[in-house]
Amino acid sequence: MSKEKWIDDIIQSGKDLSPLPVNPFLATRVEAKLHALSTERTVPVIPVRWVFTAALAMVILLLVNVVLLRTTNLSAKKNAGIQQVMQEYGWGNNDIYTMNYSK
Repeated sequence: MSKEKWIDDIIQSGKDLSPLPVNPFLATRVEAKLHALSTERTVPVIPVRWVFTAALAMVILLLVNVVLLRTTNLSAKKNAGIQQVMQEYGWGNNDIYTMNYSK
């Protein structure tokens, strides 16, 4: 019972307070600003056709990259033997400043 009495005392103590002086136009100014913010921030809607077009373009670019990557790896494997022969015979260096003519 003492808890209920204590709660009632707290509630009754708030009734003795006088209301604070408030600007009467504050609520209307806040509402106007909130309304202005809600009308300014409209999200533009992107048509579904453009979304699918962008997704298709990304998929095509991904496939082109994968195909080019695979062909590059295959050509690198084929050229590995040729590059090894060129290095053995000294044909790989065509730079005139670093060629060794003393051999």
